Amino acid sequence: MRDPFEQRVKRTNAQLVQAVRRTLPPGVTLDLSFADAVLAAYEPLEASETALEAAAALGHYRLAAAAAAQAAMADAATLAFDLAAGDALRHLADAVAAGGRWLANAYDLRLPRGVAPDPAAKEFLARIAFADPKVHAALVAQQTWLRDIQGIGRRAQSEPLGLRADRSDRIPGVSGAVPAALALAEHQAELDRYLRTVTAAALAQLAAGPRPSRATPDAAWLNE
Repeated sequence: MRDPFEQRVKRTNAQLVQAVRRTLPPGVTLDLSFADAVLAAYEPLEASETALEAAAALGHYRLAAAAAAQAAMADAATLAFDLAAGDALRHLADAVAAGGRWLANAYDLRLPRGVAPDPAAKEFLARIAFADPKVHAALVAQQTWLRDIQGIGRRAQSEPLGLRADRSDRIPGVSGAVPAALALAEHQAELDRYLRTVTAAALAQLAAGPRPSRATPDAAWLNE
């Protein structure tokens, strides 16, 4: 049986870029202009996992914004609110995870077995520090949120009706339970900051060119 991931990678970069650039639903505003340059650079290249993860990260950001808009219009006492808020949190977490995979591919980290491309994990951050100290510093500054939102996303996935035990409109925000509109706005601001870091790093790597052949190993390979 073929790996579904391999099937997805076969889509052309142009298709992925077009999907990210589709018009958002009415009432949903999101500025992805910071990704224009990297998307334009990926579009003519051969299809790759790097472009796929870029599209996934930015696509989940779009879906999180759409779900947050739905949550804002839903009655906080209804199931529609729970589902929309849960979807927004889950997509926020998925965007973070995809961003980590995007970074791993962009830097060609070739992670050993047992080291996941988790942008909040110490082992992954150590490898980013070697590749680019400035990107490492930016991720460390957000490390607590990067870890927390992934945990919140897993909870939203497994307990979609358990995000607000008191049946109010308060859900987990950046610094505790706050009204859903504020919580989602806080998380989106953090995600925007994170994806801008990832996008700039990926664009810089494209400008730097491919990693040298293993025929001339560098220190990163020797330390793997």
